[in-house]
Amino acid sequence: QRPKGDWTCHLVFNSCLSSVHFKSLKLKMSAIFEFSSLLTVLLLLICSCAYIREMRPTIFDNVVVPGEPIRHTGIYGMLWKLSRIGERLSPYVSACCMVMALHILFIK
Repeated sequence: QRPKGDWTCHLVFNSCLSSVHFKSLKLKMSAIFEFSSLLTVLLLLICSCAYIREMRPTIFDNVVVPGEPIRHTGIYGMLWKLSRIGERLSPYVSACCMVMALHILFIK
């Protein structure tokens, strides 16, 4: 029986040759479901996309048809937008990276 209010898993495996007991195996949450981890992943994406776009400026651009405007759609559009955020708001992004690093080092 699983205790109420506790994220533990009691797994008991019995066979003729071996008996394995895993008690109180803690389940960890994904980075998507924890707010501070989600912010960390978002900041890493912004910084990475800005750096990659600095090295290769046309990497996130779609194929351009002559006479049509450039449309940034799909996954490349999202990465292009993240790189623009990193370029235009670089002082704020770097300050957020510093605050997040201090949070991870000393609080978490």
